[in-house]
Amino acid sequence: MKNRRTRSIPLAALAILCFPAIAAAADEPPIVPVGCVESQFCDGEVCRAADSSVSVFACEWRGLDPTCGEGECAKGSYCEGGGCAESGMCYPPGSLVSQVMCAGAELPQDGKTPEGCGAGACADGRYCDACGCESPDSVTSQVMCGCGIGEASCGLGECVDGTYCEGPACEGACHAADSALSLAMCGVAPLESCEAPKAPGPGECKGGVFCDAERCYAADSLVSKLRCGAEEGNGEEAQAQAGASAQKTAGAYDVGVIPKKAGKCPSGSPYIQIHMDDEDDGNDNYHWGWVGATSQDSSGTTFGFCRVDGSQFQPLCRDPNQNHDLREGTYAVLKLGSQCPVGSVEFSRSFDNEDDNNQNWSQSNIGPNVSNSNTTLRFCMILPSSQNCMGSFPAMGIEYGVFATSDYPSPHWLQAGYVHTDDEDHNNADSYGFNPQGGVGVMIHDMVFGAHNTELRLARVTNATTPCLQPVHLANGGYQYSWYDGANCYFMPIPSGATAFVWSNSYYVNAVGPNHTCAAGSWDGAHCYIGTPPPGTTAFLWGNSFYYAE
Repeated sequence: MKNRRTRSIPLAALAILCFPAIAAAADEPPIVPVGCVESQFCDGEVCRAADSSVSVFACEWRGLDPTCGEGECAKGSYCEGGGCAESGMCYPPGSLVSQVMCAGAELPQDGKTPEGCGAGACADGRYCDACGCESPDSVTSQVMCGCGIGEASCGLGECVDGTYCEGPACEGACHAADSALSLAMCGVAPLESCEAPKAPGPGECKGGVFCDAERCYAADSLVSKLRCGAEEGNGEEAQAQAGASAQKTAGAYDVGVIPKKAGKCPSGSPYIQIHMDDEDDGNDNYHWGWVGATSQDSSGTTFGFCRVDGSQFQPLCRDPNQNHDLREGTYAVLKLGSQCPVGSVEFSRSFDNEDDNNQNWSQSNIGPNVSNSNTTLRFCMILPSSQNCMGSFPAMGIEYGVFATSDYPSPHWLQAGYVHTDDEDHNNADSYGFNPQGGVGVMIHDMVFGAHNTELRLARVTNATTPCLQPVHLANGGYQYSWYDGANCYFMPIPSGATAFVWSNSYYVNAVGPNHTCAAGSWDGAHCYIGTPPPGTTAFLWGNSFYYAE
């Protein structure tokens, strides 16, 4: 098992989706957007040509955050634009960004970034190499620069069966599996306050989970796989048995999908809400495109999900003979069970919410996600595959969406959108959690990204089903179907001379005379009850007729 040790936090946040320039009033200059528009880099004042260095870096290679604006060169280092002045990021003179933006180095003709990033160095607590710099709170920056456990000049190495092997600048020298460097860089044990992580001590396996005297390691951790796979037989067989056992447990693979409207979930599917109290001062929340049941204002963001069986979700199919970009089919759902669907990769995003008078709240069982004074969302990411795959998303009788790499065109993304949350400004502690092996970080940060605020990309992946297919339940125990009038579901006309009303989402008319005569429906002891619309719909009156809205 050999994996390139990839970045925990990529070089820069990916470009946000932008509207084309909007025509302004005749006496005002046209409004120029900030970001990438049709492969052109725009900084709010001017849009650069699509083949210019800054456009290629920001929009095609995703090597720069376009929302920072164009930066400047200082002593051979490229420094980010004023839009990101808070981070004050300057890249080393030898980095690819600085070489192209400041030294006039040529871009590769094939449009691809060079493989291998060479030797590294530390700059303001960040690990930097020829490919760029990582966040100061990334594992690599902490290990190489903050704590000095590793040697930055060796460059990024790789993990081989739990041992960390140095980068090419140090000829790939490998460290023992129980060394502090291997434990930290290969994700075996967490790095806490620059204390060398401890190797797992003697312990035992319980259902594929290894536990020592201090802690239990996740079933999919390298520790549990290595130690429990050996003790309980073949590792793959042990995982398969654990998976089969979990499938017998109700809700083990539950996930959350995003419905079109709040509460509009499939029959029997609970609706879940998670509200985040976002930054109060100068709040800059915004969203664009399809966001489904997600709602947002200047005080906070509310996510809405339908709890569904995650075993329905598989990798989207890709042709092994075609060189398709993985972004055409990578998506994620909210984790709501004890395990992610088979074949998916778990990751988390922690949001630092408003510190003062925090108003976070949640509705229904949101575990394993966390909502207290801050919020942690856990995701199950599924990459496309040519085996054990699905051609389209499961039909659930509703229009719904997922988190996706929807900035990249795909026939699976029927409509794209994104949500920007303005997270806490003071001592911001936004962070990610994922196993860096396998290079999954790039795909994660293509759908959920940001240093001190958060961008989440979404996509609608199913169309609404034919409307008005569910019948109205009548007072006599029977059913009556409605028909779609182009906007809502028409049920029946209000009887002539009757006074109709809706109460508790059911249809009624007033009775007439001492004998409580009903022009329609049946007497229920107070009024004439006619019927109740399908679950999840809303009864209403319009134009002397009974209707319901889906």
